[in-house]
Amino acid sequence: NTETKKYFRPAFSYDLLTPCYDVLTDLTGFGKSLKRKVVKLLELKGNEKVLDVGVGTGTLLIELNKSYPNLNLVGIDPDPKVLNIAKSKLAKYKVKASLSKAFAQDLPFSDSSFDLVVSTLTFHHLPSQAKKKALGEIHRILRNGGKFLLADFGKPKGPISYILLHLGSIFDGGEEMKANLRGELPIMLKDKGFIVDKIGNRYLGMEFLLARKDNL
Repeated sequence: NTETKKYFRPAFSYDLLTPCYDVLTDLTGFGKSLKRKVVKLLELKGNEKVLDVGVGTGTLLIELNKSYPNLNLVGIDPDPKVLNIAKSKLAKYKVKASLSKAFAQDLPFSDSSFDLVVSTLTFHHLPSQAKKKALGEIHRILRNGGKFLLADFGKPKGPISYILLHLGSIFDGGEEMKANLRGELPIMLKDKGFIVDKIGNRYLGMEFLLARKDNL
């Protein structure tokens, strides 16, 4: 509905922390080190059209451009403050990309228009219904055979991870994190028609789900 579509949680849940986003994510391991891991997992050819859902400050687009300078890069985020930071960073690093203010639940792109979609640490911000709608939108805009890499928190492994992730969810996600902690993201992906594989190793409580839109 309209309220779900308009809802978003700013970086680190609080507007005041948005300007510190890059520093905080680098310190906690969720910044450049995570984005470089994601780039390696993607194993791109180098000429694809790529959408970053929840582009944040643009770090992933910058890392993608370093490894694959001929990619057609696009990013969306509902937060205008973080998009302004991204635009400045991309200009600084001379990275050409199209950035738009938009919601994952209502992507402003035509059907079958992307080769690859990637999203890192965005889905745990979304309520379950918004997650499902966003996955449907991503499936819609992917070309047949296209791929979606979803990098986000998964079901905790062991009691320590369980406690840490639940403490984190109080600060950054709350109710929206529950589907992640229950391990429901792979099920949601399959329900939307994706073929899903877990790839790579878990990283700071995160799992990497590679979902493919079937050619059939």
